[in-house]
Amino acid sequence: MNNVVIAESSIALRSGLSHLLASSDRFCVAADFAHQDVLARLFDWTTVDVLLLGPVDVKNPCDHFSGVEIASAYRRARKMGSGRIVALTEFAKDERLRRRLWEAEVDDLAAISDIESLSYLEDLINGDIESSHLLKPRESEVSLSIGLHSKSRVNHFVTQVQTRGTGYLSSDPPSGAPDPRSRWWGHLRSDLANAGNIRAVNRDGSTPDRRQDTPSIAQLRRVYEWATVV
Repeated sequence: MNNVVIAESSIALRSGLSHLLASSDRFCVAADFAHQDVLARLFDWTTVDVLLLGPVDVKNPCDHFSGVEIASAYRRARKMGSGRIVALTEFAKDERLRRRLWEAEVDDLAAISDIESLSYLEDLINGDIESSHLLKPRESEVSLSIGLHSKSRVNHFVTQVQTRGTGYLSSDPPSGAPDPRSRWWGHLRSDLANAGNIRAVNRDGSTPDRRQDTPSIAQLRRVYEWATVV
């Protein structure tokens, strides 16, 4: 049997998936966890054949798509191409989620409502449902309008924002922040833009009239909100 770990913010859905897979003779649920329990510990993924992931947690104030961080940790631990990640969510058609899951090298994505039987879930976990294979998403009008493109690294950008402090992208910077005229802000903008490979654009998505290589704080805030809020 292949070992499966379920990471899902909803205890009802975790329990339901565990109960369904308990009857499987192909997969064994080794454990199930809430997002915060996985993220708060150094988890050993080396013996986990499949990560069954609920990628969305709307109660997470920093990132509603916090399951992406779990997927990235699993992929790093299992090395490229080793092990499978299958995401289940009611937001399966959300372009932002699909983009971030694709960057995290998630194999398959399906809607929770598609799970009608144990056999379907087994086939999904095994990679036998062709329609669920996660393909590289196309750029949308919205993503292009905020400076993203095919080579942008949204997950890396989100990680860097959280590392530096999300408050620095706020319209009301935190107490103790450097003077608005300080070069520190220019360095922050440049670092975050380079992390995500984000182009400078006007608020309407057009190219700035004057040469401007670095996005504004307001633009970077729009990218972060687009990437992290359902």
